[in-house]
Amino acid sequence: MNHCCSPQPVSRREWLRLGLGGIAGLSLPSLLEQRTHGGESSRNKRTAIILVWLPGGHSHLETYDPKPLAGSDYSGPFLPIDTATSGMQMCELLPHHARVADRFSLLRSVVHTGFCHQQGTHQLLTGFPEGVLKLKPQYPDFLSVVNHLRYDRNRELPNYVGVRPVNYSGSAYLGNAVDPFPVYGDPNAESFSVPSIGAMNDASIHRLREKLDLRQQLDGLKAQADH
Repeated sequence: MNHCCSPQPVSRREWLRLGLGGIAGLSLPSLLEQRTHGGESSRNKRTAIILVWLPGGHSHLETYDPKPLAGSDYSGPFLPIDTATSGMQMCELLPHHARVADRFSLLRSVVHTGFCHQQGTHQLLTGFPEGVLKLKPQYPDFLSVVNHLRYDRNRELPNYVGVRPVNYSGSAYLGNAVDPFPVYGDPNAESFSVPSIGAMNDASIHRLREKLDLRQQLDGLKAQADH
């Protein structure tokens, strides 16, 4: 048997050398060109994210991070169960999640530096730590940033919908145009309604016409100033 052409195992050092050689051969123009094409392809993809935010929700010990070996002082009364992902266990209260555990990622290392839930929410949604309690964020949340970058006025639904949005969600300095479309109240209540949707009465039509007239006047002032 001839072994001259048989594949030889590649050492870790060799993999690093090959990888760094490829990076070194990538010029700045080609890198920018690839980024441009990548941005165009990702912009056209029909992607979406649903963020369920539970400020002060269930304990991690009773959901995704049971500690059966920690003793009854820490682990709680519920038992861990195996999931569809090998080596991952979660609380017995989440059997449906356990069956689809191979379809999501579980992060147990997320932490914030604030001293309460609001500051943790601000840091995790915006990426910036906050030391003072505020009603509105100083920096835009990441959903507003995505709305700003991928805004599409031809969509039938709003790009960013917030059902009872939290205090630290919003566009901050990006402007109200990329704020979440707010939906407040209890959907199970008989009086529940989505704002700004539905049949318009005479008063609403009158207010809308006033706003359109004001917009035309402002556009006229801008044209005169430009002239």
